[in-house]
Amino acid sequence: MAPIDTIPDDVLRTVFELCCATETRYGYGEIGYLCKTGVNIPFQHTILRVSRRWMDVVTHAPNLWTSLDVGFLLRPKYVDHFVRSALRWSGDALLDIKVSHCRLPEFLENIFLSQSRRWRTLELELSQWSWTWLQHSGIPFLESLNVTGGSINEQLALSGAFVGAPALRRLTCPPSLVVHVAFPWNQIVELDVHVHEFNAIPRTPEDKRRFFDILAIAPLRTLASNDPPTKLASTLCIPRSPQNIHRADASLTTELIPGLVRRSGCTLTHLDILDVNPTHDKTKAFEALLKAVPQLQELDLFIISNMEDEGSLSQMLQSLYIKDILPELRTIRMKFSSAGAYAPEGYDWRRVRCMLLHVGLSIIEGKRKAFWCMKMNMREVVQGRVEVLDPLDDSQQMQVTNGRNRLLEAADAMRIDLYLVE
Repeated sequence: MAPIDTIPDDVLRTVFELCCATETRYGYGEIGYLCKTGVNIPFQHTILRVSRRWMDVVTHAPNLWTSLDVGFLLRPKYVDHFVRSALRWSGDALLDIKVSHCRLPEFLENIFLSQSRRWRTLELELSQWSWTWLQHSGIPFLESLNVTGGSINEQLALSGAFVGAPALRRLTCPPSLVVHVAFPWNQIVELDVHVHEFNAIPRTPEDKRRFFDILAIAPLRTLASNDPPTKLASTLCIPRSPQNIHRADASLTTELIPGLVRRSGCTLTHLDILDVNPTHDKTKAFEALLKAVPQLQELDLFIISNMEDEGSLSQMLQSLYIKDILPELRTIRMKFSSAGAYAPEGYDWRRVRCMLLHVGLSIIEGKRKAFWCMKMNMREVVQGRVEVLDPLDDSQQMQVTNGRNRLLEAADAMRIDLYLVE
């Protein structure tokens, strides 16, 4: 008997769930979508083929079968078997459905609609689905809806389908859908109005006015948009709220959010900045943004650094060292990634790692009175590089080790929870 055969079923099930977990902005946890293409086979299906015991364990683990992604469809017969098997093995658990294909076969559309009472999240490219079905079966547990694409007629056909969704809290859709489709706005707390097509932006004065009227109704904690800053943020006012969270892309954030905060009069406590690409020009704007939100308690930064301008990354983050900037900061989460597949000539990835460890140390040494938690993920700075990295020599290893130890010792001395991913 192999050692792995002595592991109890419940432990083995937990191991399988961890293997299927995907990375979110705050760590690992969500089960990745089951997606079958001509190249990739879902991990769950691989487990089925190992042994009868493993098959029994995985088919009695409902969480492993609750996330379905139907993308570019293969043979209808196979897809039918794929979906029905997953739905059967998921038991009565709530479902996360992603349909990245605008024209589903009718049989598959009927299968998904018949499971609407089990939907937890739904992500789809808008098409002529039979939405009237939902008015009869109901969607009592749907928490998150993500709708992209679709003509005006297809958007209008959607109207009313989700008004009766009592659990709906998160909505992702183009701005035009906000204007044309009825949603339970009095309960929407997270809204992402990303623009992917020209016709997705409200054009007439009436539509624009209605768009902002709806935003004023919703008790938003999170608002995201990739619309050009001058078209949205220059006129937008967030509702006043002591717990307001604003999430935005880097271009919108660093240029216009300070003005948006001043106009709205809200006391922003959470800020989530996506895709920060440090440049010399953005450094002052970033510092101005942080000075505009002195009551901020949580800050999330996803930083994609251009390795040809390494100095800008260090310079931009220096404002985080000063305790008079963000004096109420409690938690900071930083994830670093490198832009592009190749490094410029003479570039040293290890130097960046040492620099980021120094950034973490300097933030902790700022000694903000409320600061208690820092998460740093530096894995993607090196992971996936095309270049083959030579092993560290003794001097380089010593620099990295010393930087890491100083950071850990400072966090321990200040009683700060530190999560470091290298």
